[in-house]
Amino acid sequence: MVDNQSPSTTSNTKRYRLVTGTFSNAETFAEALNRVRNAYNWIIYEKAESTNLNPSYRIVTGTFDSIDAAEEAAQQLRDRFGWTVYIQGE
Repeated sequence: MVDNQSPSTTSNTKRYRLVTGTFSNAETFAEALNRVRNAYNWIIYEKAESTNLNPSYRIVTGTFDSIDAAEEAAQQLRDRFGWTVYIQGE
């Protein structure tokens, strides 16, 4: 996973993030966040699907520097937790 890169490096290289399927409530989402934090040393973000009361939530990771690295990480989440995981290019 890539953390802070200089502007000249990031402008020429495509980056990828992982985005999970939705978690239906705050409790299952909090459990999922803890599982990822305990299992991997990744930067993760919380994403609500709407601003309505009780939205669904997704986990979004920091960036990976290649599609291969992102696919490998996505498969790790699928295999370990059984989640739906998408790869999002930037």
